[in-house]
Amino acid sequence: VTETLPEEQLSELQTKRTSLLQILALLEKADYFKQIVSIDLTYSYDIQLWYQEQYLIRIGNTEQLEYKLSYLSEVLKQLKSYQSGTIDLTFTEEKNARFQPFR
Repeated sequence: VTETLPEEQLSELQTKRTSLLQILALLEKADYFKQIVSIDLTYSYDIQLWYQEQYLIRIGNTEQLEYKLSYLSEVLKQLKSYQSGTIDLTFTEEKNARFQPFR
């Protein structure tokens, strides 16, 4: 018995696949590919990456993804090696990254 997915689920899966391929290509281009240990695409509007086990990176959606990853590079340069926490690149309020240390 072959079961087909409803059109809405199929469309969502295709969107997530496209987003994943786009993210992977940009991570490789930015030379972050080996540092990213997981990518969470549960919600296409709240994509999250784990950079090693040190930073949870919230990138929001895939809009301006290349810019967000280049911005991430600058943020990482400013953080100390002993720091860990969430780097918020969703740019929901303004075009600034926010860093929240883990407690």
